[in-house]
Amino acid sequence: MKSDIIARLRSKLNAEELTRVVADENFQFVISGIIEAEVFTAQELADRLLVSRSTINRWAKGVKNSPGPNLRISIINWIRAELDKKFPEK
Repeated sequence: MKSDIIARLRSKLNAEELTRVVADENFQFVISGIIEAEVFTAQELADRLLVSRSTINRWAKGVKNSPGPNLRISIINWIRAELDKKFPEK
């Protein structure tokens, strides 16, 4: 299950797909997937991104007030790097 989520996250985070990842539903999928796959808890993600846990929870649920496209790209790039560190591809 966890490996399936990570594989789907990697697919979404593919550099060629980056423009689509910044769309609301895809950004929501990435944030919720990171938490669901236990890459980070909502609190750890919040601490690393310097936002509140409730902000992360809103992003994961797709509630309004998610970051703008430029910040989303930075967050996505950081998440991609963290996934590569924690779960190197074989």
